[in-house]
Amino acid sequence: MLDREVRECSSLDENLIHKGTSLYEVVRLMEAKFLFLEDHLARLFNSLEMAGIQPWVTTAAIRETLQILIEKNRIIRGNVKIVITRE
Repeated sequence: MLDREVRECSSLDENLIHKGTSLYEVVRLMEAKFLFLEDHLARLFNSLEMAGIQPWVTTAAIRETLQILIEKNRIIRGNVKIVITRE
């Protein structure tokens, strides 16, 4: 997903991740529930602050996007990688 829009991974610009500044968190999904999501989001936003990156997305928007992602893909367990790049 990019900006709350479901996209194929192949359509994403890998340069955003590999050549720019980006930070990520990997969150475990068990029985359609994210484990320790609030801890992961707090760590991600703390890392953004330490890197001097102004977040262009809110934790509420990330939570909403994650919910859309698991519903559209019908997944109940797995890992989800949240990546935030400089805008």
